Amino acid sequence: MQELEKRLARVIADYPEEGRYSTAVTDLQTGETISVNGDRQQLGGCIMNLFVLILTEQDLADGEANPATVLPLIDKTIYGSNATTALELYEIAGKGDAAAGVERVANLIAALGMDDTVIDHPPGYQSESIGVSANNFITALDANRALAAIYDHTALTEPQRSDLLYRMTNVKPGLNYLLAYGTGGLVSHKNGFLPLPDDRWVDNDVAIVRFDSDREYAYAISFFSEDVTPKYADIALGQEISRMAWAFFARRYR
Repeated sequence: MQELEKRLARVIADYPEEGRYSTAVTDLQTGETISVNGDRQQLGGCIMNLFVLILTEQDLADGEANPATVLPLIDKTIYGSNATTALELYEIAGKGDAAAGVERVANLIAALGMDDTVIDHPPGYQSESIGVSANNFITALDANRALAAIYDHTALTEPQRSDLLYRMTNVKPGLNYLLAYGTGGLVSHKNGFLPLPDDRWVDNDVAIVRFDSDREYAYAISFFSEDVTPKYADIALGQEISRMAWAFFARRYR
């Protein structure tokens, strides 16, 4: 894992396109985690909606949410990284008050030990701010903590854990260009994309990749890019990081 970290650091340092890049990789069998700029806060974009998805699945387990209402919203939020349907989930979580839903999501984030993550409002809806920050921030290491908590049943019990992992595989094909690229595994992931002033861009992806050998194996991987110019200039880097992680785990467990 340390050698993989060194190679990832070189790839990021040598990448010719302007931007602020970070990544983290976790072996979900051993808990080993490596990162490059992994503790640096980055703009989250719609990555932050992963946590309202977790919260909604928890509410389903507790009988506090209507499956007929929330499951289609979960699917639409994942499939097209839809901020509008995510807003509806915050409103449902907050009993009609999106900001109250954000407060509940913030409590979930704290409970998961994500000390460097800040959520202030549903992505794209600053009017629903809880007044803690102008932006939503997350780190690659915090993202992997959340992904590990999903996988190891800490954040969700069955059947909600498996349900969310399944739904996170159903991403629109046009959004499978980062961490779902270059792997031979089943990828459960959530995208986050955000335009910034001066033709700068945020383009993020976080994922759990599962594959079978003598049993199921899995790893968590996060990729964050910010201040990227021009649009989509981060894609080659994200794809190379995805390929490198897959090659490592395919060797380690196959």
